[in-house]
Amino acid sequence: MTAPPLFVSWKAPPLHRLPRRPAPVLDETLDSYLTRLASANHLDPKALRERVSGSRHKSVAVPADRLARLTGYPQRSLRYAILELCTPDELQSMNISRRPLPGQAHRCRAGCRSCLARLGFGSHDPGVVRWHHFEDVICWRHRRWTALSLDIEAPQPDVAQLSDVLRAGRLHRRLRWRHGHDAVLNAFRTAHYIWSQWTTAGWY
Repeated sequence: MTAPPLFVSWKAPPLHRLPRRPAPVLDETLDSYLTRLASANHLDPKALRERVSGSRHKSVAVPADRLARLTGYPQRSLRYAILELCTPDELQSMNISRRPLPGQAHRCRAGCRSCLARLGFGSHDPGVVRWHHFEDVICWRHRRWTALSLDIEAPQPDVAQLSDVLRAGRLHRRLRWRHGHDAVLNAFRTAHYIWSQWTTAGWY
């Protein structure tokens, strides 16, 4: 009688701590951090993600405990900096009410390069992509326009002398604090729709 085949369940390979372990930046996207981690250790970012997640499918979540094993940083610190590592229940228990949550209501943008320089990032380092509120388009510390999409090489113009731009940015922030992020976002989307209809129809 032939013995039945033996099936062994597949498990993700064990991880060893990487020699170079850059710290995550607050609100950094998971892809951005894995890219920087791979670059620091001369690894392929895609291969590193597969190694950590145990899957070739990007839809598979990266477990915080495996990333902690790889970097040496506590799971709690990684989750606080990179919210994509958190479960919905974990997000509910954290004090992050003013921070942008990963998702469609917020945008991924390159971080202010002047801020990154203060953190020790040089021109040779990979750029950092962070989650931002939809309306966060100015670095108020350095008066830089940072709204130019995901392109980490895009210019970040100095708007310190553009008083109208700064005034509009402050007004936008006050509206958000007064009415809430969702209400302001919906109002701007409605205004954009009306404006686009007017311009398309030539009613301006």
